Amino acid sequence: KLKQHSTDVDGFISKSISVGNVLQFRVLLHEALHIVTRRDIPFLERCASIARAQYPPNLWGNSDLSSVDTLAFDMGLSSEGHDPELRALLEPLVNVNPTIWSNFAVMFAGSMAVATQWQSASYNIDFDAHENGVHVITRTITELLPLVCAPSIDTGNIKLVDEKMVEFVQLASFVCALALQEHRNTRSLSSLVIFLDLFVTDCKVVPRSVLESVISYHTFRTMWRQLVSKSEQERA
Repeated sequence: KLKQHSTDVDGFISKSISVGNVLQFRVLLHEALHIVTRRDIPFLERCASIARAQYPPNLWGNSDLSSVDTLAFDMGLSSEGHDPELRALLEPLVNVNPTIWSNFAVMFAGSMAVATQWQSASYNIDFDAHENGVHVITRTITELLPLVCAPSIDTGNIKLVDEKMVEFVQLASFVCALALQEHRNTRSLSSLVIFLDLFVTDCKVVPRSVLESVISYHTFRTMWRQLVSKSEQERA
């Protein structure tokens, strides 16, 4: 039913992978910048870090905080919602229809049931990545979801923004659990379950208990064991 009412789920995921690759490369450049500023101008880097720690993520673009956001960003500090450049880029797009963008988590979770990229996903344990690149969608979701959902939420209510991330994990978990109940225990399903496992590991605002309340810890262990065993067999 979802596929019938969706114009281009595969196109949506394909673009999400492209965006994820760009954001991942951007993060690596940012981390390199932070290494240099911490080494060469430690006092300024520390001041920026302390100043930014005094307030929650500036998702609503409070102009009084923009100077600190910009300084911290230029020091290479992790964005975590304090990304003035990305927020400025997304703002005109999101403001056209904030309600649609508030369903960002639902769009990604729903795509897991029908998108070709998820159905053909194959996690390569040697490279710690999915061979078709869907692992970078973690970066797409964690970087963009807070910024695109914030305009439809009351200013300053960070808790509701975090709940959007929790909502994604809950819905995606149900998609996987339904497939497991139907005994579709294929490599792509194992890779999808492992994607969620790695997503929760990387995402600080989603407790692992959210995921394990739907998919048992035993299931995760079994999936990982199967992939390790298959990898060893392919090497032999």
